[in-house]
Amino acid sequence: MRSGELASIAGVTVRTLRHYRTIGLLREPPRGENGYCEYSIDDLLRLLRIKHLASLGFSLDDIGGMLDTLDSDDRSKAADLLDELDRDLVAQIDALEQKRQTLALIRNEKLDADIPVRLAAIAGMLKEHGLPEEALKSERDAMLLAGAMLTETDLDETEAVYKALVERGLMDDYVKINDWIMELAPDANEDAKAAVIGKVFTVLEPLLDCFNSSNWDEEPTEAELRTEALFDQYQEQLLNPAQKEVCDRIIAAIQEQVTGQPAN
Repeated sequence: MRSGELASIAGVTVRTLRHYRTIGLLREPPRGENGYCEYSIDDLLRLLRIKHLASLGFSLDDIGGMLDTLDSDDRSKAADLLDELDRDLVAQIDALEQKRQTLALIRNEKLDADIPVRLAAIAGMLKEHGLPEEALKSERDAMLLAGAMLTETDLDETEAVYKALVERGLMDDYVKINDWIMELAPDANEDAKAAVIGKVFTVLEPLLDCFNSSNWDEEPTEAELRTEALFDQYQEQLLNPAQKEVCDRIIAAIQEQVTGQPAN
């Protein structure tokens, strides 16, 4: 049998045959004078066994070992491989059930599906409280970066701050922060920048108890440094120099208040 015929009978593609040969699941068949592969019935039988084991959920890495075990005199290891596969399938079922619960939450709460659920809930809350669309997009982008790079502890802090904004009646003032910062001209003088920082800090000061000092006091990890670099890069394309300086100084002021130590 040539490759196309074998693939057709087994219900796989010729590309799959080549891949199975490359990783050693199928032997390299002899070739006729015309250069075409010539497969035997034994090759077909092995291919059908591979396909069935794959349908049960065995990975290609494990199928070779399972076939070797089944072809040996001692099949005791086959039970271990089946038990291991069963555990993997249970874990997959649990993961799929968790995904279904997440999808249900996204549907029921009408959350954005393209960012982590915890952050999507925050974005929805900001939208509900009137954050302008352009500012909301910036918040969502920042959250997406945060969701990819920050730890669960960092995200706990983020969630706590935004929840407190609502619970303490500060959301209306928070919505104004974006306007205050974005109104700064690139060449804004120190008085203008200091005035914005003062107004922003008036909104944020009642939230300082929501910040986790250990998140701000410890030496940053490599992942956190990468996150900071990404945020800097993001801000540089979004903000003019005066606006970015103000944002950096606000973060430094928060760090100083939370840790009791001057920011580096």
